[in-house]
Amino acid sequence: MNLPTRSPSIIRTVFGGVAFGLVSVGWTAPKVVDSQSAPARDYRLFVGIDVKIMVGGDFKMVAAYENSFAHVAEAGVPKIYKHDLESIDYDHTPRLGRNPISITNLKASRERGMDRETLKWMNRQNQLRMYNDVQVDQLEAQLNAAHQTASAQSETLAPGEVKPEVRVAEQALQGYELRSGQIADGTFYADRISGKAKVEPNALKISATLASPVKITDAYLAFVTRTSSPDEGYTDNVFFHHIGEIESEPREIEFYQEGFPEGFHLKTIDIHVFKNGREIVSNVSPKQLPLSRAELHEYVALERVSMHRGKTIPAEPIWTLTPPALLASSDPHDFDFPVVVEVDEMGRVTGWDSKSILPPTVQAALKDLVFKPALNAGEPVAGQAEVSLRDFFQK
Repeated sequence: MNLPTRSPSIIRTVFGGVAFGLVSVGWTAPKVVDSQSAPARDYRLFVGIDVKIMVGGDFKMVAAYENSFAHVAEAGVPKIYKHDLESIDYDHTPRLGRNPISITNLKASRERGMDRETLKWMNRQNQLRMYNDVQVDQLEAQLNAAHQTASAQSETLAPGEVKPEVRVAEQALQGYELRSGQIADGTFYADRISGKAKVEPNALKISATLASPVKITDAYLAFVTRTSSPDEGYTDNVFFHHIGEIESEPREIEFYQEGFPEGFHLKTIDIHVFKNGREIVSNVSPKQLPLSRAELHEYVALERVSMHRGKTIPAEPIWTLTPPALLASSDPHDFDFPVVVEVDEMGRVTGWDSKSILPPTVQAALKDLVFKPALNAGEPVAGQAEVSLRDFFQK
């Protein structure tokens, strides 16, 4: 798997354009007057990842991962089982977040598990057994039918004589069982599974403690590891693990990831938390920078202006600054209320179409949703945006 290499200077490359813009316009951090308390810095700017999987020859963004299946946000594309993922890639990208998840006691140890070839062999054996079951059932049915026919004609048979149809059916069944037994013989792999053969470490055991200040449902983790081995050198890998709910009560998680080359060494491991393809900031997210609401607006406005110079565009929601009501929900239909909202130049929702009838939960979530401001000829202004909170779920 050919994945990008992590760089210790990633903060400069990811935030470089924005940082240059801040300097060029003479931006400096707000000074705090001694008589005033420092502003609350409840938001986070950090380096996250966009995870993509290979689908039909193209990389597509992962929109969800649950029950060992990856989903992409594209109509008509079926979910993909984890063992059928051809290739996984990722890109570093600046992210905004709030309500950081706490990840503590993260541990990863090398274990002896089933190697990749053994796993492939077991999958083939399972498929072969299912095929064998069907074939044997059919051959046994043919043999039973031959016996029934022979019983009906027993008066025409000499003592000890066997009807040719029965003999043919018996030989077909015995011959197939002999051939299938030879094909399924896996002494080499069976020895490895039973522990008779020595296997170098080829799996990771990962454990951690997770807690969140707000309830999150349908959460999953994306791990990025860098390993080295004598045969394959340095390798970067991405793999997923579905964890479901995270709440304020600390929760222990533990799982195994198999399929690493034998004798590998773990160099680095990074953990990223997602819901519906939206990354959620945690205390271990790389290159974090706390921001106040005013500083958040300055960053968002500057980034938006630099990316859309001279353009006139509507306001746009920042889904990674997710309202808690969306994080806690598993049902997109509860938020399926398209509406035109009024957004001020700071990205705050100030109202919506008076003709729209919205449930209280939707109204509260809209008020809590942060937007990138509208632009008029490249300048941040108050404006409108059509939004449906259901879009957060990407399904």
